[in-house]
Amino acid sequence: MRNEAKERGIRARADGRHGKYKILFVISMLVGVYSAFCFHVYGQHPHHPPDSHDKEMPSSFSVGTMMRQGSGTSWIPESSPMYAWMRESGGWMTMFHPLAFATFSRQSGPRGASEFFGTNSVMVSAQRRVGGLTRAGRGTLLLRGMFSLDALTSGNDGYPLLFQTGETYNQLPLVDRQHPHDFFMETAVAYSAPVTRSTSLSVYFAPMGEPALGPAMFSHRISAIDNPEAPIGHHWQDSTHIASGVITLGVAQDKWKIEGSIFTGREPDERRWNFERPRFDSWSMRLSVNPHRNVSGQISYGRLREPEKLEPGIEIRKITAAAIYHQPLGDRSHISTSFVWGRNLKSGGFLARSYSTHALLAEAAVSIRESVSFFGRLERVGKDELFAVGEHLHDPLIFPVQRYTAGGVWNLPMQGPIVYGLGASFSFHSFPTVLKLYYGDRPMAAAVFLRVRLKSNNTTSRQKSEMTEQTK
Repeated sequence: MRNEAKERGIRARADGRHGKYKILFVISMLVGVYSAFCFHVYGQHPHHPPDSHDKEMPSSFSVGTMMRQGSGTSWIPESSPMYAWMRESGGWMTMFHPLAFATFSRQSGPRGASEFFGTNSVMVSAQRRVGGLTRAGRGTLLLRGMFSLDALTSGNDGYPLLFQTGETYNQLPLVDRQHPHDFFMETAVAYSAPVTRSTSLSVYFAPMGEPALGPAMFSHRISAIDNPEAPIGHHWQDSTHIASGVITLGVAQDKWKIEGSIFTGREPDERRWNFERPRFDSWSMRLSVNPHRNVSGQISYGRLREPEKLEPGIEIRKITAAAIYHQPLGDRSHISTSFVWGRNLKSGGFLARSYSTHALLAEAAVSIRESVSFFGRLERVGKDELFAVGEHLHDPLIFPVQRYTAGGVWNLPMQGPIVYGLGASFSFHSFPTVLKLYYGDRPMAAAVFLRVRLKSNNTTSRQKSEMTEQTK
């Protein structure tokens, strides 16, 4: 049985190695281009908090400021820091928000691996005021793109992550590996305008984008931004953050927003560099609330048609709920926590009966003066895809798996807008005894990494509070 697990791990990683041998060169190239860009930008336009015009720039998706925007049209607490470069010119507010990791990971046990890999993304956006719908006020237009070179820096088979499942490589399920993100993570245009003094309407269209389902994706949550690894419950909680063909309509007031989306339920295929054909065969609804500038929550429901290519005819009904809390502590310090739950109900196709699985996540991060940060993540996930059809433990059987992660990052004391952080993390697991035949008695994971991002563009919680008040 150990040999069966080992052989499966080998064929899942078959020939994606070429990208990993170039990882140091690629990351060096990314950091070099990134540094040159920032030197050029900041040499001409010093880094500074948003000016008074910027403070009044409303969100493109709701009443309130752009500070509450997460991924897609999701909300995060308005007091969250923004690690981005911002500039206002000619009526346009532009933003540049990069994040990159170069990581060495060691996942132990028969299904584990040791590899260098890189994960990265860059979000660019531009928004401005435009004509409104009524006399209640002018509207806001947003153009936004999000891109990733994961397929180059991690390989098409992604990176090792014990107990992770989701998507495919070489027409086989990816198991114990996290898939790379598509190059086009988001290409979107959005418009929002008030229809009364307290209510606004919004529309979001994205050839590649994120429907109103789930919380902000993990790399946009401050509680997870220093962790280079994805949650193993990702495909229960926020996996639709890259979907082809998304249309979302929303209505919002200051503290709540209701949205509905139509989109393509099929997850991205193995071709990571192209746009995929939209089908608009799935739908979702989401209620988001921000009762306080430090708090954000959501509950959402979606019906996804055939999300997995290897599971024809199977439909997933997905429910998620999340609460995010962010507390600024002054002097560039903060605490951020997230609690996320997701449920997938599978039915149809070759299944003799429908069944549901659940994923729970609690994560937290503490940042001290933007010098040192510590993070932790606890997960419990009912895994039903650890074994392929025909393998010994496929019924499907559901295995409750727990993963516990702790880590930290030390930001190098360097001048300039770029923050280089050296970090490390450690994870261990608990799972049913029967899986020890495949994973070993005590599989663990350790990682060391370099993280590259910009400094926070929001210097104090007091400034952010003022920004919120000016837009009410």
